Amino acid sequence: ASYSSAARAPSSATTLALGAVHSAAVSSPTRPAGPAASAGPTASLTRVAMASLAVSASTATPPPVPAAPAATSPTSPISGSTEAQFAALSQITSSAYPAPPAPPPPPSSAAMLTQAQLDEEFGATWFDTWHSHEEIEHTLQRLVEMTTHTHNEYAVVGQSFEGRNISAFYLGNPEASKEIVMVAGLHAREWISPAANLGAIRELMLRTDLGALANVRVTWMVLTNPDGYEFSRSGDAEVALGHGCWVWSTVPRCWRKNRRPSPAGYRATCIGVDLNRNFPHHFGGAESSNNPCENNYRGTGAASEPETQAVMEVLDAASNRGRLMAGIDFHSYGQMILTQPGWTSRGGLTDTVTSSEFAEMTSVGNSMQQSIRARTG
Repeated sequence: ASYSSAARAPSSATTLALGAVHSAAVSSPTRPAGPAASAGPTASLTRVAMASLAVSASTATPPPVPAAPAATSPTSPISGSTEAQFAALSQITSSAYPAPPAPPPPPSSAAMLTQAQLDEEFGATWFDTWHSHEEIEHTLQRLVEMTTHTHNEYAVVGQSFEGRNISAFYLGNPEASKEIVMVAGLHAREWISPAANLGAIRELMLRTDLGALANVRVTWMVLTNPDGYEFSRSGDAEVALGHGCWVWSTVPRCWRKNRRPSPAGYRATCIGVDLNRNFPHHFGGAESSNNPCENNYRGTGAASEPETQAVMEVLDAASNRGRLMAGIDFHSYGQMILTQPGWTSRGGLTDTVTSSEFAEMTSVGNSMQQSIRARTG
């Protein structure tokens, strides 16, 4: 595989790809999804995803505050304590990146929302189940409408091939000097990716120690492949459980790509582009295919897909503001934290990643791994 692995994270099945401006160009290995990937929500997956969301903007330690109540259902995609979440990315936003003076953090007791408010709006089990693209977008919009006293924002940043909205959810200070971009749902069948990130947003809004968000803006793209995601929900999940997802599979629950029709001269079933291999950075390299019938088909050209363009627009906007610090691309391939560069197996030193940058990303990945291990064993 063309990944460089920073660390192996225990007790999970979520893959996190760490990088900077080109983070979304990291590609994931092609591997059939087995029963675990096709089953229902898994609590441990969210613990891994959540452990990557530390957003401390200084080395100061906030006063201890009781954690917000968390779901305990063993089938919940977002259950589990969130204490380990804020230890991992603190390395990214440490004193190595000094920030200009920022407004004082909100009082430690001022959570954006309460559990009672969420339950009244969505119901007690809303965040414990899978949802459609339309329901996910509605949830994000309502979370913004319920927190008008904050700087949270929802914006449509693009449309999919079939015309569905692709959105960005912004949490934290819009004037912050540091921004972290979370990308989820590029691969349609990996349902836990958007579910875990929606749960992460919920957990952050329930926390009472959000002073760090005075210095950090966190941008979420919760579902970047809505067409493929909706197609994957249209079939019988038991088919995937019984037979697995092989490389040429057209079973809906196994669907990975977007839904662009097959090119002329190919079978009508050779639909879609692997969005994770459609980014311009080293387009057409290892672990990508020029065969539209394969799951890792890279497309007719770099950034040919509207979903890819939407992700690039969000990353470029943050970069142009001069504050993009990191990007994390969430997948459900395995128990790994991966770093750039994702297009070579030669190690960290490449034409776009210096040895010091690679060492820094590896250090952040190791901190994330240690936080996950401390929480989940």
